[in-house]
Amino acid sequence: MAGAMMNLSVFAATPLERGKGLSVRITSNIDSKHLKGRTPSAIVDNDVKASDGTVLIKRGTPVELQLNGKKARGCGKAGYLDISCISTTSTDGQTIALNGNVNAEGDSKKGVALGLGLGLGLTFLFPIGFALLAIKGKNATIPANTVINNVFVANDYSIEQ
Repeated sequence: MAGAMMNLSVFAATPLERGKGLSVRITSNIDSKHLKGRTPSAIVDNDVKASDGTVLIKRGTPVELQLNGKKARGCGKAGYLDISCISTTSTDGQTIALNGNVNAEGDSKKGVALGLGLGLGLTFLFPIGFALLAIKGKNATIPANTVINNVFVANDYSIEQ
């Protein structure tokens, strides 16, 4: 009987609880000008451990990201980025859902574009003035090695050891 109980303890699962925090490191430069066809890459920055020290998610494990954003536009509108952490993989191969994001916004040039465009457009420099409305804002960028600290496990899991 004792032998059977020892064998069962080998197959014990360790809980990975909802709300457990982790850090994610973005490993590629991301900018709002080049969004089409881009799949940004990221990894888990530190081992995620249970209270007994068991590693549940290893450092360097890839993280799936979702990328939203728009590039800078005319009339001085700035570009923006929103990157959400979707999932990663535990040491036993389970897909672990995540919650957490980072965002960035480029510099707006709305005042400059409207001021110059309308100011000069309504005066004697009519065609040149209205062309200045095409001034774009700056694109948003998130550099490689940016760490997202506010990432959390979305559900409860049992990780087999």
